[in-house]
Amino acid sequence: MGDSFVHLHQHTEFSMLDGAARVGEVVNAAATDGQPAIGITDHGNMYGVLDFYKACRKVDVKPIIGFEAYMAHDSRLERPPRRGKQDDSGGEVEGGKKLYYHLTLLAENNAGYKNLIQLSSRAFMEGYYYKPRLDWDLLAEHAEGVIATTGCLGGHVLQSLMNEGFDAALDKAARLQDIFGRDNLFVEIQDHGIQAQIDTNPDLLRIAKKLKAPLLATNDSHYVHREDALAHDALLCVQTGSLVSDTDRFKFHGDEHYLKTAEEMRYLFREVEVACDNSLWIAERANVEIAFGDALLPNFPLPEGFEDDSAYLRHLTFEGARLRWGDPLPDEVVERLAFELRVIADMGFSSYFLIVWDLIKHARDNGIRVGPGRGSAAGCAVAYTLWITDLDPIKYDLLFERFLNPSRISMPDIDMDFDTRFRDEMIRYAAEMYGRDHVAQIVTFSQIKARAAVRDAARVLGYPYAVGDKVAKAMPPLIMGRDTPLGACLEKQEKFAEGYAMAADLRSMYEADPDVKKVIDVAKGLEGLRRQDGIHAAAVVITKDALTEYLPIQRKPEAGKPIEMSPVVTQYEMNGVESLGLLKMDFLGLRNLDVISDTLALIKKHRDVDLDIDNVSLEDAKTYELLGRGDTIGVFQLEGGAMRALVRSLAPDKFEDVAALVALYRPGPMSVNMHNDYADIKNGRKPVQYFHPDAEEVLADTYGLMIYQESVMRVAQKFAGYSLAEADNLRKACLPVGTRILSRSRGYVPIESVMSLADRRVQTIDTTSATSRFETVDDVWSVGRKPVFRLTTSTGYTVEATSNHPFLVEDGWLELGKIQAGDLVGVAGRTRTHGGSRVTGAEVDLAALLVSEGYTPDVRRQAGGPFFCNTDPELLDAFRAAYRTFFGREHSSECTIEGVTRLRLSRQELLDLEPILGRLGLSRDKVVSPRLVNAPLRKVERFLGLYFCADGWTDASGVHYASASLDICRSLKRMLLRLGVVGNLHRREIPGHGTHWTVSIADKGMARRFLLAVGPHLTTSKRSKADRWAATWGDAASATNIGIPSSILASELERRAAVTGRSRRDLGVDSGGYTSVRLLHRETLDGLLYSERLEDLRTGDLLWDRVVSIDYVGEKECFDFQMSNPDRPYAVVEDFLVHNCGKKIREMMAKERKGFVEGVENTGYGEKLGTELFDIIEKFADYAFNKSHSYGYGFISYQTAYLKANYPADYFSALLTSVKSSLEKAAIYLAECRVMGIDVTVPDVNRSESDFTPVISVDLETGTQTQQISFGLSAVRNVGEGLVDLIVAARDEGGPFADFYDFCERVHTNVLNKRTIESLIKAGGFDSCGHPRQGLLTVFEQIVDTTVARRRERDMGVMSLFGDVEDTDSGFNEKAQIPDIEFDKKQRLAFEKEMLGLYVSDHPLMGAERALAKKVDCTLMDLSELEDGSMRTVGGVITNLQRKWTKKGDLMAVFQLEDLQTSVEVMVFPKSMADHGHKLVDDAVVIITGRVDRRDDMPKMIPKDIDLFEPMAEGAPPLRIQVSPNRLSDEVIGRLKSLLVEFPGESEVYLHLGQQILQLPPEFTVDVEAGLVGELRVLLGHEAIVV
Repeated sequence: MGDSFVHLHQHTEFSMLDGAARVGEVVNAAATDGQPAIGITDHGNMYGVLDFYKACRKVDVKPIIGFEAYMAHDSRLERPPRRGKQDDSGGEVEGGKKLYYHLTLLAENNAGYKNLIQLSSRAFMEGYYYKPRLDWDLLAEHAEGVIATTGCLGGHVLQSLMNEGFDAALDKAARLQDIFGRDNLFVEIQDHGIQAQIDTNPDLLRIAKKLKAPLLATNDSHYVHREDALAHDALLCVQTGSLVSDTDRFKFHGDEHYLKTAEEMRYLFREVEVACDNSLWIAERANVEIAFGDALLPNFPLPEGFEDDSAYLRHLTFEGARLRWGDPLPDEVVERLAFELRVIADMGFSSYFLIVWDLIKHARDNGIRVGPGRGSAAGCAVAYTLWITDLDPIKYDLLFERFLNPSRISMPDIDMDFDTRFRDEMIRYAAEMYGRDHVAQIVTFSQIKARAAVRDAARVLGYPYAVGDKVAKAMPPLIMGRDTPLGACLEKQEKFAEGYAMAADLRSMYEADPDVKKVIDVAKGLEGLRRQDGIHAAAVVITKDALTEYLPIQRKPEAGKPIEMSPVVTQYEMNGVESLGLLKMDFLGLRNLDVISDTLALIKKHRDVDLDIDNVSLEDAKTYELLGRGDTIGVFQLEGGAMRALVRSLAPDKFEDVAALVALYRPGPMSVNMHNDYADIKNGRKPVQYFHPDAEEVLADTYGLMIYQESVMRVAQKFAGYSLAEADNLRKACLPVGTRILSRSRGYVPIESVMSLADRRVQTIDTTSATSRFETVDDVWSVGRKPVFRLTTSTGYTVEATSNHPFLVEDGWLELGKIQAGDLVGVAGRTRTHGGSRVTGAEVDLAALLVSEGYTPDVRRQAGGPFFCNTDPELLDAFRAAYRTFFGREHSSECTIEGVTRLRLSRQELLDLEPILGRLGLSRDKVVSPRLVNAPLRKVERFLGLYFCADGWTDASGVHYASASLDICRSLKRMLLRLGVVGNLHRREIPGHGTHWTVSIADKGMARRFLLAVGPHLTTSKRSKADRWAATWGDAASATNIGIPSSILASELERRAAVTGRSRRDLGVDSGGYTSVRLLHRETLDGLLYSERLEDLRTGDLLWDRVVSIDYVGEKECFDFQMSNPDRPYAVVEDFLVHNCGKKIREMMAKERKGFVEGVENTGYGEKLGTELFDIIEKFADYAFNKSHSYGYGFISYQTAYLKANYPADYFSALLTSVKSSLEKAAIYLAECRVMGIDVTVPDVNRSESDFTPVISVDLETGTQTQQISFGLSAVRNVGEGLVDLIVAARDEGGPFADFYDFCERVHTNVLNKRTIESLIKAGGFDSCGHPRQGLLTVFEQIVDTTVARRRERDMGVMSLFGDVEDTDSGFNEKAQIPDIEFDKKQRLAFEKEMLGLYVSDHPLMGAERALAKKVDCTLMDLSELEDGSMRTVGGVITNLQRKWTKKGDLMAVFQLEDLQTSVEVMVFPKSMADHGHKLVDDAVVIITGRVDRRDDMPKMIPKDIDLFEPMAEGAPPLRIQVSPNRLSDEVIGRLKSLLVEFPGESEVYLHLGQQILQLPPEFTVDVEAGLVGELRVLLGHEAIVV
């Protein structure tokens, strides 16, 4: 058989926390040794099979699929009580048996592979008891094609041999042979130097001889190399929570459990060579081929009488159609449905529709709200008949071809939105309905990260936490988005040379400190291993045949649940599932559906109205009145300030207008003023214009504007004779000429030049791991001239693209036209390139000094002699040295004027330098040459260092560059990214000098990284200043205007809570704090929550930045590009992460134009119109929006507007309930309730429910209806939903509580805990009982104690001396009397805010608005419109005050400043704290003058002065005038001014223009008592005067 050997007992990293052999490493080790094959036998699972299979095929080693099963003693159904520790030795149970035994199973062929899948799956599904166990019966049932061995010392045979004797072991082996057959049961022998193996191996040879069974030599391999034994032992300690020093713990004997060479195995078993030969025999026999991508869509379970999926879909479709459109069906409907059904069937998607229909039907049948349908699926008439969508696509001309294009085969994608609270129910139903053998959730795996490995190693070795933490913090900065491997930190490897250079301190610690050395050595073996499995947050897989026809499954145990109730999960992770071609579906939740559901329930409960919101009239007058006023706070998609202004301007009066708003409020349409054009044309302010009279037929509903992609398609159909499928192909996305993509070997390259490169690899950043890689561009091609838009972020990233080009946002990819200001987009936090430009050190120095502090006019046109000037001798010497090297002579022309030295250049010398300077000119004309931007990293560091010396500075806020040239600052920002440093680009106006630009590094961690990189290039004085400032930074808060979206943290938090069964609080994350902001500094994630995704993002190259503007820049020639790797079809373009544009050919657009023009000519409209029309379509196609999506979301917008207009108290009760954990949103909605005249009352034990509840009352005399909202009891601090249920139950049983005594007598005693009662009192919960809060607070404990004691005595049959008598003529009373004392307003509101998080019954500023307004420059809401650094004076109430100490021991403070509209964070640094700290107390009203900090997502105030303000209502009441903006003509405005001037006085004047309120200047204060009101009513109408 030769001298080789095949390992068939191999554990990988997927033997969780037991196997230390990484799949790739162990496969490569086998290949290196020349072993022809290798097996995988992980403990109890097949997690690693697909990775292992692919890794083997890659290096031409045969993969042998298997696993080491856990086997019950007799039956997998037995549940014997265990004794002692349970570890991988099998544990112990009564009678000397083991809880489980080991058995090695291998697949001989595909039948065997399928049987392994069955065995592994059924062990989890049927036999899980501490471990997934199978038994003799399962083995007999699934033996075909399976090779088994007698196993290791933990197997049945050897356990019987050691405990019961030879005959018992022989019987067990014979039983296995009976099951698998003589040639498929091997007697396994091992020799790791363990005495039990030495003792039993001779008997195993006897058993083999008696049974005539083949022998098999194996090594129970758990790691790759012998030296990995210590790391493996540490891994076992991580698994069991032990220390290496613990004597009574699970551990392996010796260091022999590694992948031995064939020579070692042959030598070890030299006396039984046949046992080694048989490993090769098995390898020859084992042939498993796994098919990727061959699976089909799952079959829907059909009722009897239907031949196939298509027949049943047709039946359901026409059955539903008759309900939708009536019987008989119109011909148009029949034709449309027949066409769609044919396309669906031909494309093989009938079962997909049935599955989605069934899921939606279940939701609707069970009262689970479903979205009306969004995305292109709303254009499918079949979906409408199935109630998958709720909008009539024929009525609204929504096109099927936008959903399924017969000419472009792609999987349909129907977005399913559900009430978020029932998402788990939908997953449960899918599993129940389609069978657990067809539906499963998908597994995920976490890994041990480098820093976690260090900390784990330190812990299991018994060191204090500080040791591991010290080593982890000494690790070098990121390399390619990842930590440098620990091994590469210690020994130089070319791949990690940069990390090695930065790990000098770590190496010093390693060499000098034996403890550190030991920790790192162990951590190297742990790093990157799989830690645990989990469940994907959303994904579900549904298969055509049983899941186990394709993959193994398992149950994922959950805390507190029996295993039978635990979710079914795949053993293969996401990429593996998709590579097998299986259907993956996501179940999505939409919060607005929760709100609608709750509103309908409240309307039914409190008004006894069964409102069918899905069939509500789309012509409701109240709804359109509300929309016309722009009162859309709380209305889905229509809440923003600019959107409300557009709503008022457009004045919707039909549903189509609401849908148009969703489409128009996008950067594309807005950039060409289409939103205003639509509003003006619709309201008669502009005429309708059509490009041709016949266009009215297809564009009349949008007033001649192509606002929808469907409009473009209809035009192409009408004028060019296109089919709708052909018309759908007109949509396209691309990038303009000159757009720079970051190449591996040449730096930034214009996109049109990429295909000329020999090396077309470019940087891409994996969206999951945030790791940078280099992938190849497959093609680039021109698509002609197209409209282009510029996207700019808060830190100054800029890119241009067409409106439908996809960019990475926080939850996926989104077209530019759908991105809005305030959205978060993915950008490179570090750029990676070798830098292909060849520049000398002298060129770098001269360029840096002349670009920064040189006078470099274009001497061909501008006067003056060029020079470099400075006062720093070191910089002057650097210039002279560079000059000498570049020109080959000493510099000799210089002068000094007032201490400033000028080093002159001749005109010819300057012209010689022009190539490296990029461009000659004055300050604003300067650039940084692309040669320098694309230089090698060390040259970039040198340039940045010298430029900083000449024109940069350091201060308390960070590190800064400055220039009059925007081009220079953009280049500096780009060069800083090479260091992993993000600079913030700011514009500033300098009096007398005009506009200048700065690039600021405000993040202190990045600033330190910058100084570390450029430090060797700084002059002595510059370095000294920088070091002094850096020492003052301490741990000051870093900027978070770029970072990681908090939505990702929230998602990971939910996932971890679901996986661990622990609450958010137990996980140690204050989700309300961290997820209340949009962006988190990535270092915030360090140790915050154990999550592989968060750790990847924290250490990776991907960040998110806030969009500040999207502007139309005109038409440009544009290009598409295509990446060769379909797994990463995106690249770093202009430092953004940009998706490629799709698979197209170069000539496509030229052919499209030619065919279109010919089509228009053939339809009789002529070539001229064809050419003109294609130009128009090219323009509109780029920013036209999906009509189906607009109508789907527009319908939800209308529904929420309808509820707000007709049932405002009910709707806002539900809305407030939905955001009760988000105080910022709750405050906005509470303020809106005040504006609408809806009183939100404090919680009340006599009428409040668990959630916010509407209280509707009607005056019987006048019929006037009063609407209030009662604060939800469960939203009160320290009052949980369980206690609320007990309170409500007592109230329902006995009626309202008469007083606090009655409450204590009737509620369950669990409610009478003192924290709960105190919270209710402070929140006002007993106000309706007539008790003052302060008085009740002083005696409630006594009343509760007395009542509880009396109730207990009563329950025991004991009566008080006087029975239940409370009052007697003698005046005796057992009850403690409640004093008639009350808190003042300030204290009462302070307690209210403490318990509710909001001021509800009143506000410290109510009644004092006018007085406060005279003291401030703007409201807190206005701060969001100001630029960073603006100085303003604002006022409000101090809340959530926190005092903190810096590392230096200086006191500072952070608090929220709140006015009647919103709140902002205020940060008081030590200097201001010293002057004003004594004024800071919670609930104080203050006036603050300070700087606006806009570096974060939300504005902050950095105060310079703080003054106390005593709010008092004083002076004359204001005059409030309400008027529609449409009525304010020039004549009316002039007359209004005249009237106000004629009646001077003390009352301030406010103009209410819809939602906008304008305060007129002081010169217009008036006397409201002098007849002015009557004059104004004559001018503006009786209703115009509010006050």
